[in-house]
Amino acid sequence: MMSLHETGAALDAVAASGKVASVGVSNFKRDDWTLLQSIMKTTLATNQIEMSVVENSAFTNGDLVFLQEFGVPPMACSRWLAAHCSGGRTPRL
Repeated sequence: MMSLHETGAALDAVAASGKVASVGVSNFKRDDWTLLQSIMKTTLATNQIEMSVVENSAFTNGDLVFLQEFGVPPMACSRWLAAHCSGGRTPRL
């Protein structure tokens, strides 16, 4: 399990260094996002969540609604597409 305090401090440090324009997270649920953001000085810019033709639960499980509530643009990722592009087996649609 990661330390959200250490993660928040590291993200704040890299943002303050000017080496990146913004920071975000990947696959954080509402409680994790809210706790991390409460620890940080820097505003999180995005949350990368899995969304694809095969995996579309973000549309119904509250992940997208949560991001919309806070005006945070989601960043979509797809394990299905990654497997397809890397030559791995893909599920049949």
